Amino acid sequence: MKDFAVMKEGRKNAVKAKIKTREEAERWMIDLGCDSIREAIPKRCSEYCVFSKCGFCPWYDIKTNETRTEPVMAEVPKEVEDAMD
Repeated sequence: MKDFAVMKEGRKNAVKAKIKTREEAERWMIDLGCDSIREAIPKRCSEYCVFSKCGFCPWYDIKTNETRTEPVMAEVPKEVEDAMD
């Protein structure tokens, strides 16, 4: 899942954020008279969360820097699964 944000030159933050598709972001860019479009990055996940940095987060993929639409649960190693029985 990627969100997009519409940016205007000279501004620190986005004029309009959390836009679901690039096409919709392009329409907003024209309507608002903005300069560029950027992909929104979940800052809390990518910079602060310990679980995402370690690769344990079911919602954030550290390898691709993307937020998942469905959680991915970690697989339990066979040895651990056998020990639990």
